[in-house]
Amino acid sequence: MPSPTYALAVDLAGDQLFDSTDVLTADVVSQGGQPGEKLFASVRGHDSARVLSQPRAGDAAFLLDNTGGEYSAGGTLVPGRKVRLRATYAGTTYDLLRGLLDRPRQLPINGMRKLTEVRVLGQMSRLAGRKVSTALYSSITTGTALGHLLDAVSYPRNLPQYILNDLDSLLGYWRLGETSGVMADSSANANNGTWTAGMAGLRGQTAIDDGGDLSAFFDGDSTTGTGVSIGDPAVLREMFAAGGSIAALVNISGAGGFSVGRLISKAIPGTSNLWLLRTVAPAGANVALEFVHRWSGGEAIWRTTVDIPISTPLLVALVYNSDATANDPTIYVVNLSTGGYTAYTVGSGLTETAAPSGTLTADSGQTLIIGNVNSGSNSTFHGRIDEIHLVSDLLTAAEIKAMASRAMDAPRHIDTGKTTMDYWWLDNEDAFAALNTLKATEGPGCALYEDGTGAIVFKDRHARVTDTRSTTSQTTFSSIAGAAEPLLSLPFEHDDGTADVVNDCTIDVKVRTLASLAQVWALGSTVTLAPDETRKYQARQSDSDPFSGAVAPTTGGGDYAVASGSLASVPTLDRTSGGRVTITLVGGAAGASITGLRLRAQSLDVSSIVPIAATAVVAASQARYGVRSYPLAIRAEIAVNTAQDLCNAIVGYQQDGRATAAITVKGIQSASRLTAALVREVSDRVTIVNAGAGMNGAFYIESVAHRVDAPSAHTTTFACEEASAATAFLIDTSSIDGADLIWF
Repeated sequence: MPSPTYALAVDLAGDQLFDSTDVLTADVVSQGGQPGEKLFASVRGHDSARVLSQPRAGDAAFLLDNTGGEYSAGGTLVPGRKVRLRATYAGTTYDLLRGLLDRPRQLPINGMRKLTEVRVLGQMSRLAGRKVSTALYSSITTGTALGHLLDAVSYPRNLPQYILNDLDSLLGYWRLGETSGVMADSSANANNGTWTAGMAGLRGQTAIDDGGDLSAFFDGDSTTGTGVSIGDPAVLREMFAAGGSIAALVNISGAGGFSVGRLISKAIPGTSNLWLLRTVAPAGANVALEFVHRWSGGEAIWRTTVDIPISTPLLVALVYNSDATANDPTIYVVNLSTGGYTAYTVGSGLTETAAPSGTLTADSGQTLIIGNVNSGSNSTFHGRIDEIHLVSDLLTAAEIKAMASRAMDAPRHIDTGKTTMDYWWLDNEDAFAALNTLKATEGPGCALYEDGTGAIVFKDRHARVTDTRSTTSQTTFSSIAGAAEPLLSLPFEHDDGTADVVNDCTIDVKVRTLASLAQVWALGSTVTLAPDETRKYQARQSDSDPFSGAVAPTTGGGDYAVASGSLASVPTLDRTSGGRVTITLVGGAAGASITGLRLRAQSLDVSSIVPIAATAVVAASQARYGVRSYPLAIRAEIAVNTAQDLCNAIVGYQQDGRATAAITVKGIQSASRLTAALVREVSDRVTIVNAGAGMNGAFYIESVAHRVDAPSAHTTTFACEEASAATAFLIDTSSIDGADLIWF
């Protein structure tokens, strides 16, 4: 009888990582404490068994034994903390759901047991009830717009975007994912690196971070070259003065050339080290990390006394302030496989083998090298390096944990999108509704859901005809006795899809033109500011049209007048485009009286409205089912031709209805069933065979629901929709070069 193990963890410390102290599995109880009763349940995916339906925020529920009182109100369960539900079977761990802790509820005492009911809300719940406004964007794809929407609700960014947008004082950032050419510096300083030609063939390795691009491999052999040479730009000199940090993702294969591997360094060739971070001679199967910085009295050296594992993805960070000889570095290591986090300090895993003395030796004039030192060294790093960056600030433990969390599980997996909108903006609109509109605007075939790690996944409308998991059946679920596993169990629900027929689609395309700079808003009253008072005004056109190129108000431009007193500073804008902007005024020492406040910008006016309707042949469908209109909102600012193709694709996809099935897989009955129940994901193509329903065909999984009953009976329900017989959506029977058809 297959019996997986489960781990339900809550990020009790709120540090974005899960460790052994966060696992609460032992306190999860069944409803009545009896075998066969529910331990926990989860569901995620689309809102129904239809790809055209809206996404849903995941959901999970379970009960905790609260005999000790630690799960009562005000206890360890803090609403909003991350929750992770996992199952491990046959050596593989599967993420079932990640979400956010809802407010726990204490249940009435049942017999001798004190229980706390816990609900988990999926990551998309961050968007629920949120009103957001954005800047105005032109010629923007649906996936790119989705990224801006998520930014507007402060949804967690992936690691590269976190480094670029959320870390202060970024000096340099080399992703090391290029397969040719320079190793680009993604920071604003743009100090690109040169990859040594002798190391060709070692680029373009598998990324260490989830959702990353690629990484670089260094082979530990000094004869192949020097690694990545950055040069000696002024901004990278004396980076530890007043505090600096290094952080990188690594997967160490060994100690390096001659048992020393330089991760990053500045050195005088053949003479001395100025500063470096390196791996040193192996201790057993592992290595140690060592930081060296030269002073006039010699090299100061700090080394970890606890071994650092090899062949393991790690985040390594060094934090050091070189302003005083008494200062010591801290080396952080996060195991990206387990989430284990350690801060090594002197006296706690870090030894000062040589103390700083004298004055600090300047590093100007020497080249910064990633992966080795200057030519002739025998200390090449051995392993992969990824996402290495330097910061002129002391990274905090919270920042390091945030980076590790994103490296382990990227919060976003977003395709660019195939639909390009002429314009896109949000003006105090519901974030979840805007999410749905972007999905509908991308078109049939688009999938938008939470995966098991809690990431928001956006797959464009072509994904189901290009991704292998969607083009090839991943497994066959059959109800026929004696058929090959995995077999289906009851209940089995089937719908012929006629209730969801769509045979009519219209879009009123709005063609917009950018006007000349002019007044778009005026306050119309006098502003009286007390001394040093800050006041904000939202400027929005009366017709709700967006605008671009807004100009911060000036007296010279006639945008306001100071009737009395003074302003502490000139008025500022929070952005220069969108449906609304915020003007900020700050009163001077004696206050101020302001008249005539206005905003000038270029209004994006509607110059025409073009009604578009589907031209696909739907007469038979409408005769049979009546006129069934597409109910979902689509952005009006798309090209006329795109709107036409989109309408035709929608009715072409749904005018005859598409069968759906809700299938049940009971993992307790077979190892094959359990594996299939755990591994399948939204958008997977599967084959369903049910003789009683006359069904034998391909379906796409649209939602995934797991339930575990005591002691460990796992049941999975997949809501599925019939797959398209075609490999793309035909929008025109004309041909290109007499052969190729045109597809949407």
